[in-house]
Amino acid sequence: MPPPSKRTAIRPRKEPKQARSRQTVADILQAATYILQRRGYDGMNTNAVAERAGVNVASLYQYFPNKQAILVELMRRHAAESRAAALEALRSSEGETAHTVMHRIVVAGVAAHAVDPALHRIFTEEAARLGLAPFETDSDAMLATEGAAWATRMGKRRKNPELALWVATTAAHAVMHAVFVERPADATSPELVEELTLLLGRYLAPGTTQRPETRAVSSRRTRSGSPPASAKRPPR
Repeated sequence: MPPPSKRTAIRPRKEPKQARSRQTVADILQAATYILQRRGYDGMNTNAVAERAGVNVASLYQYFPNKQAILVELMRRHAAESRAAALEALRSSEGETAHTVMHRIVVAGVAAHAVDPALHRIFTEEAARLGLAPFETDSDAMLATEGAAWATRMGKRRKNPELALWVATTAAHAVMHAVFVERPADATSPELVEELTLLLGRYLAPGTTQRPETRAVSSRRTRSGSPPASAKRPPR
């Protein structure tokens, strides 16, 4: 993979301004999605996309210089939807535990990726192969600000909550993308959601996030003064 300094930033030639041009771009992206799902990235080309979309290939080239730019726009829109969902989950977290907040964000992320697992597998593989630069979306600045504020509240001793949030989101993205390639059977499982929730919660809010069964045992221990019989270690 190319080092970060040499990653490629591929963008559309121009942004659609009018309703008709926005519809043209939407048709192109829908056609590209259809072809990617059935033929994969190597089986996609601009002529096939234009034919499927019902537009002249010259019209396609007004917006996308090549098929890489089409793929990148699909990936950028996916990133925008995922980050907007994470921001919404974070904004509704007032008064909730770290586990609850992380669980909601992870569920939203898994749901966004599970809409079309085969397509997201292509996103993951081609992003690595093409060495694409990170995507920027409209939610990024607000997500960074509100996420860092939340991380500060949860982990009060953090020296650099913004850096901590970057580490956490980078780890979450890596897991979310890799699971569709390496462990597709686990991609939408409750176990993945719980493990990722624990990973993020325990890192960003240490001491405040436990497995549900652990919290239940701790609660019973607090009330009785000793662990319940079912929680004691059996004799050797």
